[in-house]
Amino acid sequence: MNLVILKKFFIFFYLIFQFIFILFVYFLFSFNKRKKNLWGFGSLAGQEFRGNTKYLYKYLEKNHKEIEIYWIAKSKQVNFKLQKKGINSIYAYDLNGIKKIASTSLFFCTHGFVDLVLALTRKAQIISLGHMTYAIKNNSNKDIAKKRFFLQNILNIIRYSYFYIRKIDFGVYSSTFSKENLTNQDKWYPSQKLIFGLPKSDYLFSLKNKKKLIQY
Repeated sequence: MNLVILKKFFIFFYLIFQFIFILFVYFLFSFNKRKKNLWGFGSLAGQEFRGNTKYLYKYLEKNHKEIEIYWIAKSKQVNFKLQKKGINSIYAYDLNGIKKIASTSLFFCTHGFVDLVLALTRKAQIISLGHMTYAIKNNSNKDIAKKRFFLQNILNIIRYSYFYIRKIDFGVYSSTFSKENLTNQDKWYPSQKLIFGLPKSDYLFSLKNKKKLIQY
């Protein structure tokens, strides 16, 4: 059998197994009690401490000691580096990380479900703070998939099937313009949209007596 075809068959069955496993874990942890004052943060698929979630994390760390916050790292190297900097980081895939994520009531992300551990988020709320104010290209996975070959389209539907398990509850935008530009019909995009401004640009309000221009 052609190696390319064999590889595609392997990916196909791996993705099916992955979806079934995630679905099983998702419902298994639905009985876990969640703590109202435990909040989790993530960005760029757990690979960096950055973006809107970083700035909100730092604000809460300084001003709201009553809330227990932590950062989700998806590699041991990133986790070690963040902890060395004094950030309350956890490794998402060890026992301590799984227990903490499964007990969290509120998650903040910038790049969607990839920042979190989707299978452990049932009965918790997810808020997307986003990572941009304007998109110059179509960022809907469903629309992009339609333009590909039939078999590739089927593979992508299976690849992203676990994204259909739940929705992101809220999305925060910098303006009406950004909200309209960054919205599409993919189910994993925020179901409720809020125009509150973005944490990473809040510092602009502290620049007193200085000229400033905010475009979006």
